[in-house]
Amino acid sequence: MSEFADKLGALLPRLIDVTSYRLARGERLRADIAEQVARFYDHLLYAVDIGSPQWLERCLDEWVSAGSGGIMGERPTILPVLDVIKAATWDTLRDSTPAQETLELIVALEPAFRHAWMYLSGLEAENLMAQASARLAQAEEHMRQLDKSKSTLFRWRRTSSRPRSRSSKATR
Repeated sequence: MSEFADKLGALLPRLIDVTSYRLARGERLRADIAEQVARFYDHLLYAVDIGSPQWLERCLDEWVSAGSGGIMGERPTILPVLDVIKAATWDTLRDSTPAQETLELIVALEPAFRHAWMYLSGLEAENLMAQASARLAQAEEHMRQLDKSKSTLFRWRRTSSRPRSRSSKATR
């Protein structure tokens, strides 16, 4: 393991605690989130250590696929979660390491965070496009059903209405 990994590894418990606290206020929820946060930091540490930010993609894919349906079937965005993790990381580094070391760690971590943000943005854009396409297909199907109902109604009205004779109109 590199010197970087050793430095960051020593801060992992604090990073996990601070980040989990910022993401969830309740103890039970915080404990559940702490496990996912620890997993993210493990992936982050490894990604930076081997110089491959793509290593984070597996963890991010799991987060996106595990996302609940949200309101009206919309999937919630995970980008704000990533922003909280990044801010908590920077704050913890600033509070726990000398200025020069903080700078070195941030410079080493930034490409991985940037890659994660870009990757998540792409996934979420794809999800939004899929949702929009599904809604469009539903709306088109609804319009077809309305057109079918409308034409059935007009045919029924044409066949059921008979012209009245002049004499019946005059007696009214």
